[in-house]
Amino acid sequence: DNEEIVIGAVGILNWKGSIIRYRGGKRPDLGGLSRRDLETHPYRHILRRRQALEYRSEIPSPFYSPLSDDSYFGYAVSTAKFLGPESEALFYVASAPQSNHQSGEIFVFDIEDYRFDKKIKIFNKFSGDQFGEYFGYTLLCEDFNGDGFPDIAVAAPLHSKNSLYENGAVYIFINRGNVSNQKQQKIINEVNNFFGSLRLINSL
Repeated sequence: DNEEIVIGAVGILNWKGSIIRYRGGKRPDLGGLSRRDLETHPYRHILRRRQALEYRSEIPSPFYSPLSDDSYFGYAVSTAKFLGPESEALFYVASAPQSNHQSGEIFVFDIEDYRFDKKIKIFNKFSGDQFGEYFGYTLLCEDFNGDGFPDIAVAAPLHSKNSLYENGAVYIFINRGNVSNQKQQKIINEVNNFFGSLRLINSL
């Protein structure tokens, strides 16, 4: 809805990591000289929209996270409506490439409000297959098979096919319409060129 900005913050709490969510809210109209000047400005319709919103930062507390120190949670982030385009439920996705004994993990989660803190509620997680492959270097949520449900692509550029070279791999998790039920496919590169090291870009 273009009213949120999500940024990874991997260094929080001994590199355990978290995310920062900026949410737009209506800014109170205080009136005054600036408002009167706006009425005669040639781009007043654009400036009025900009002045109508202000962003407040929210950081889920990493104290309640199941991750250990040096996990780098938030290294890559995205959002998607995994229950389909007609659903209003927006889910967050973030990677932690150094977690799970450096095999890496990604998490599908929501942010819940508690009395004093915001916490992450995890709906699903996926793990890399290989130590040190940097699973979660980058990720992308997109409908790859055209069934209307967003899928997840996760890069692991240090994946090695024969323990000699960094071939790189991209994992595809196909969404079956349930955020907690997805099927894995894996594409492994045949040559040594860190496949997946470039940022995955939405081509639509």
